[in-house]
Amino acid sequence: MNNLIPTNLNSIILVLAITLVVFLGLVTLFLRKRKPLETHDKFEELYEKISTDIKYAVSPKFVELSLGVNDLVDLAVEVWDHTQYHWSSHSTHTTLQS
Repeated sequence: MNNLIPTNLNSIILVLAITLVVFLGLVTLFLRKRKPLETHDKFEELYEKISTDIKYAVSPKFVELSLGVNDLVDLAVEVWDHTQYHWSSHSTHTTLQS
């Protein structure tokens, strides 16, 4: 039991040095374990944003439609084109009369 209690100054300094190194190691370990969780969340959030941006950038610009719906869309486009042509020629005609 007497061997556990250091009696000379060198032994006391050695025990204090070992205790300090262990304490600093535990503090460093604690700080390292806490910090990656915060950065992991930031990286995860950044990954989600980039993933979403890539998904929408690469997604096709055209929609696959059934034959009936495709014909209906073509008819709507033709009606819209005809209406635009009619109104543009009507405004030109009105301008010429003035």
